[in-house]
Amino acid sequence: MRRPVPLVAALFAAAWLSSSAASTNGQETIEVFSITTSVHRVDQPPKGVSDGDTVSSSDRLVNAKAQFGLRSGARVGNDHGRFIYTGTHTASYAGEASLPGGTVTVRGAVLVRADGRLMIPVVGGSGKYKGATGFVTIGSGKRRALNTYELTIPGANVA
Repeated sequence: MRRPVPLVAALFAAAWLSSSAASTNGQETIEVFSITTSVHRVDQPPKGVSDGDTVSSSDRLVNAKAQFGLRSGARVGNDHGRFIYTGTHTASYAGEASLPGGTVTVRGAVLVRADGRLMIPVVGGSGKYKGATGFVTIGSGKRRALNTYELTIPGANVA
């Protein structure tokens, strides 16, 4: 799959936290490997990447480091979503990640960072992630990619 290439996103400050995905002042960083379990592509005319094409996928999420009280490599959830191409080099995404304590909702324009990783806005969630905002950064990899969630969570929902 060719990656969408919209605007180059500005790097944003990341708060590196301790090993348990702990929150400080409403900031939380979660690092998981996303391992693809299914993919469905729809190529609308014309052939090749174009407006209206979609790529839907489901993934298993495993800890990239010890967090959530679990070891590195432990399964911690799953995600699913769909890229909708809005042009040859642009796309939007809508999806959800299920993690210990709730879900994280990801939706909006897909941005490509200078290093080629994708960034998608976090626009909400449930459970401990209710009202979450921020970004998920998706690393390279066709079947396995590092997903880094940089979240701001309203104080009442911080663990």
